[in-house]
Amino acid sequence: MKKGLYLFTILSILWACKSEDPYATINQPEDQMHLQVSPSPVVLNPQLRDEVAATFTWTWPELQYGAESYVCAFKMDIADNQFKTAIPKMTIANDNQLTFTHKELNDLLADWGIVAGQSAQLEAELIAEFKGTDVYVKPMISKLIFTITGYANHLYVMGSATLAGTDFASAFEMDKIAGTDAYNWRGLLSEGSIQFVSAQNASAIIYASFPISRSGFYDVTYDMTDNTMTTKEPLYLVGDATPGGWALHDATALDFETTPATWTGFLSTGEVKFACNPQSGLFEDPFYQSASPDAAPEGTQQIVFNPDGKGADNKWRITEEGVYSISVDVTNRTVSFARDHSMDDLPVKEVWICGSATPRGWDTPFPEKMMYDFQAPKGTFVWNGNLTEGEIKFPLNNSQYEGAFYLADEYDMHITENTSYHINYFASCVDVPDKKWILDDPGYYKIVLNVINNTVKFYKQ
Repeated sequence: MKKGLYLFTILSILWACKSEDPYATINQPEDQMHLQVSPSPVVLNPQLRDEVAATFTWTWPELQYGAESYVCAFKMDIADNQFKTAIPKMTIANDNQLTFTHKELNDLLADWGIVAGQSAQLEAELIAEFKGTDVYVKPMISKLIFTITGYANHLYVMGSATLAGTDFASAFEMDKIAGTDAYNWRGLLSEGSIQFVSAQNASAIIYASFPISRSGFYDVTYDMTDNTMTTKEPLYLVGDATPGGWALHDATALDFETTPATWTGFLSTGEVKFACNPQSGLFEDPFYQSASPDAAPEGTQQIVFNPDGKGADNKWRITEEGVYSISVDVTNRTVSFARDHSMDDLPVKEVWICGSATPRGWDTPFPEKMMYDFQAPKGTFVWNGNLTEGEIKFPLNNSQYEGAFYLADEYDMHITENTSYHINYFASCVDVPDKKWILDDPGYYKIVLNVINNTVKFYKQ
């Protein structure tokens, strides 16, 4: 039958039956588009996240009306779901293929609740609707059901180096790093191997295995895109000689992004050791400590890894308060202490902030300590953080309301940003007018206080 006559016949039938349901009176046109997907089945790979994983192709129904007479739309969902949770309909013009990357398809599987590493049936549909007529012409439809296997959107760590051992059910879940295919976990590791798996069962996919040569508390990151593992070993100062005392939640972090881990700051007289996981709040967690009790903080010494807080609780004892530079090499199990005399002649060597405008209000011990800035003019202390409306003053110890403070010149001195204010030193706040600064404009601030010039400035960031 010629093309024109065929079209005329179809349109005549539709016109005659326009008062009836066309779906009931006209058979579905033969599928001339032949929707296909390649490869088949589709197996997703995290190492190829931004590369094409599946290509859908079809033939335009040119034999009857020509491709220019149609508007095509593509949709996809879990098979036999009647497209109730389908992706948004995609309109296609002047093309006969559509591609999806490994990450795009894997994210869709996660949205549909398909367990990582398991196979699923998906259904794709291509609809070609005729345009250019006032009467209804039933669209052509091409359907395809295909198999797809995704990769983990949840990841777990196990292996002989972990406390989970080789028991899949005991594997530890990792935290996904937002916007990436990388995952993070912190925990105790011993000599052995560590594995990254897709689930907590024996059918899980094992993505990678790496050796661990030395026991320690590790911060582990695994990147699925390039199958790499990076490790760091976090370290924090605790003890009554440190800025945060024995409060684990106020432990002072060393810079452990590089090896060795380093820190420079003021230590009071008292004890000090190194916590690995103070966030837990448990003294039964791993620590690094001295090889002997009351060790002197001098030169380079061996350190001892204590994985569970048991046994001898050896610490370093600071007998001379002041600024110390500390360097810890966890690989070789050594620590170096160097006394820095640059702050010895300062009238004040430690400053905190407190008040209703600060993050912890009037809580004691005062948690918000200002950090000494060794790069700024001598005597400069700095604090960065969020402030709300309220009062501020500056204690010179972390626990006593009756102790030394820096106070304002006037009662309720309202803060104007970038303005320099004079600070008044009082060795004791007993029977002293309680003059404070008032913040009216909440936000993120940098506070710069100098104990030589006796000034403070508030910079809104």
